[in-house]
Amino acid sequence: MIADIAEKVYANERIDRADAQRLFAHANLAELGMLAHWVRLQRHPESVVTYNVGRNINYTNVCWVKCDFCAFYRKPGSDEGYVLPKEQIFAKIDELIEVGGDEAKSCEILMQGGLNPKLRLEYYEDLLSAIRDRYPQVHLHCLSATEIIYIAKLSKLSLEETIRRLRDAGLDSIPGAGAEILVDEVRDIIGFRKDRTSEWLDVHRIAHGLDMRTSATMMYGHVESVEQRIEHLQLLRDLQDETAGFTAFISWNFQPDHTDLGGDAERWNGAKATGFDHLRTVAVARL
Repeated sequence: MIADIAEKVYANERIDRADAQRLFAHANLAELGMLAHWVRLQRHPESVVTYNVGRNINYTNVCWVKCDFCAFYRKPGSDEGYVLPKEQIFAKIDELIEVGGDEAKSCEILMQGGLNPKLRLEYYEDLLSAIRDRYPQVHLHCLSATEIIYIAKLSKLSLEETIRRLRDAGLDSIPGAGAEILVDEVRDIIGFRKDRTSEWLDVHRIAHGLDMRTSATMMYGHVESVEQRIEHLQLLRDLQDETAGFTAFISWNFQPDHTDLGGDAERWNGAKATGFDHLRTVAVARL
């Protein structure tokens, strides 16, 4: 049923949206996996997989946006809100290095938080430069597009100037968090206070123009349709065509526990995405 699409893949031709729609509906997951694996082997024929040693550090959990899919944030003024002091962040990096980060010379800090209205650009410049000076071997993969947009607005600066200053302070690359589904109709449902699709794309486009690399993500399995997943993938492919600045694509399914969306039966059907759905999504994304 997908022989014509397979012929496209084997001929190194691009699939289109209609093809992607059919792949998402195709019942045979093994066939999708075989096609996706073939694409991988064309790009990376060697039988080698590499890893870096990394750690996630959430420097603050204070956020005013209150996205319905998030179980992490605490409202400003909450007794459970925090901003980690530098010493505690340094201690976490020390623990990373103790388990092999320093030896690998490729250890990475993924540092993200909420939209904390008390933190201005100068806070981030000071923190990033302090980490860079103390741990020059650590790659700083930090701050989502959503955070960067908010920092720029608080600081009354353009996105380009904000990203440039963060880069000069030590930021090496930008993670793809905050994408969720890059369709405004979906964003209006799960996090209407967040940035628009075009704003998320602009952050990554500008970063790529400054010779920075970023990653791309997709959080699926909540209120979006298959067509909206495909729209998301198309926008990422279009930007990659334009800039070649994405280094990775990471997808994960919505985790409903302790979220407002997870407890809302009118908006979410209560059916958590399966491992089968995850493998299908990764395969179609690769194709």
